[in-house]
Amino acid sequence: MRRSAGSLPARILATAVLLGIFQPSLAALDLDAGAGSSIATLADPLELTPEMKAFVDSRVRRDQPRQVRLLALQDAIFNSKHGLGVEYGSSVTHSAAATFDGASGNCLSFTLLFVALARHLDLDVYFVEVDEVTGWSQRGNLGFSHWHMYAEVELDNGVVAVDFLPWADRRYRSRRRISEPRARAHYFSNVGAEALSAGDPRAAIEHLRHAIELDPEFRPAKVNLAVVYRRAGRVEEAEALLLDVLAVEPDNTVAAANLASLYILEGRRDEAQQWLSRRDAFLRANPFYHFRLGMHALQSGQPAEAREHFKRAIGRHPDEAVFFEQLATAQFQLGSTRKARASLKRALRMTDDPEQRRLIEHRLADPEGAGPPPTESSG
Repeated sequence: MRRSAGSLPARILATAVLLGIFQPSLAALDLDAGAGSSIATLADPLELTPEMKAFVDSRVRRDQPRQVRLLALQDAIFNSKHGLGVEYGSSVTHSAAATFDGASGNCLSFTLLFVALARHLDLDVYFVEVDEVTGWSQRGNLGFSHWHMYAEVELDNGVVAVDFLPWADRRYRSRRRISEPRARAHYFSNVGAEALSAGDPRAAIEHLRHAIELDPEFRPAKVNLAVVYRRAGRVEEAEALLLDVLAVEPDNTVAAANLASLYILEGRRDEAQQWLSRRDAFLRANPFYHFRLGMHALQSGQPAEAREHFKRAIGRHPDEAVFFEQLATAQFQLGSTRKARASLKRALRMTDDPEQRRLIEHRLADPEGAGPPPTESSG
């Protein structure tokens, strides 16, 4: 059984990142100067401070049943009156201790904090990696692909998912539990990407190398390290890393885009075209790529464009209920009420998820097809 953590505030969004980049290289830098000397002493992102242990021990009793411990821990983290009152307030990735101290962070920061505290309470808790892009953004001349992570807790009656995305966004095609080294690699890769964005390539390379040291198969860190190398003029090393990633994962569109960018900047346009064509082919075939474009169009107030993207997504994967739900949203906005209701009915026939069915039935009962009613939360 997989359940969402109903007490989590719905406003919290995921921001785990993977770097993509498309601008000219910086001047060549000696990135090894001063880097690597402190790799062995980089702080453990899961380390608990004495203050963290005292806080959770004062609010959760270890002799209670696991379900009670879990609920008490959630309350201690999110309740703003007598707990931490943690909120989503930053795109920066923090360690568990820094998230505790600042009471804010992104999805990976939250998950690190939750896992560290849950393990202190002897709960069986696991990191879960979502193997798909959940969004894109840009900071300066750096482009970011956003990924997601959450936690699962084993209880006597099943598994509880402790996820910091709103329910409507938790329809993941591919997810898996990952090891602690992989979770730590996510952290150091994020910190490295953020260091590069902040203009500190030496810190970026230190953290990214540590991520790869923790998990040599963690490809996002290799792509990010390739970005740092390419910006510093170390083109051969960057190319080797990207080719290594693509040899194992040929549909890695971020790696393909970065390799194409590298070749264009080096004047190797024929080689670049091969990777641009491959990237574009992968994206065109991916129904969730078209779905994300549709969601972006909806958020931008362009329902007609959104409708076409959702139709393309459905054409590539006609059995996904959420595609029809959002197609209905666009159709309602365009005044096509009859078609919108038909889309919602198709979505209802496709899903056996009780919560999703409740939300669709609510929309069908509303003449204007409005979204779901607000849900209660203790956050």
